[in-house]
Amino acid sequence: LPTDFSATTLTPPVTPTIRLSKAAPVVSCAGVCWDGGGGGDNLWSNRFNWSLDTLPGPTDTAYLNLLGGASVLFNGGNVSIASLFSDPGNSLTITGGMLTLNDPSKSSSLQGALTVAGGDLVLNNASVALRDLTLSAGSVTGTAAVTVSSNLQQAAGTTLSVGSLNATQ
Repeated sequence: LPTDFSATTLTPPVTPTIRLSKAAPVVSCAGVCWDGGGGGDNLWSNRFNWSLDTLPGPTDTAYLNLLGGASVLFNGGNVSIASLFSDPGNSLTITGGMLTLNDPSKSSSLQGALTVAGGDLVLNNASVALRDLTLSAGSVTGTAAVTVSSNLQQAAGTTLSVGSLNATQ
């Protein structure tokens, strides 16, 4: 079988059958990984969208790294995690609530698009590398040294206040 398939063989008293199921394609993960298994809602708050059906918590590193990409929506709540990583093609949109990257001894890297369209993103890691940041509503604050390597868009009336900001476009 290909590595992204699993097989189950059912034995008597039922008719022998092999059932194949394709696993969500993810790259390696050393934390709590987005697997998108929550019925297609793409909500951060749905525990079934995460590996082991567990939401990332204050000491966890979260990964958005599906090979085919995912569009994750954080739309409310007050969530604190240690750090966050995303691969290209995996985007995060924040529309409400507060997401905090809380561990000052760690770094985070989002190589997929990051959109803050409401709510608050608090970056308290040592450093945060972003490919694209669109800030259309809400705020991005914290103590981190932030680098935006490709595209930074900030609308009037929003707050972008971090330890340091290096935007190379």
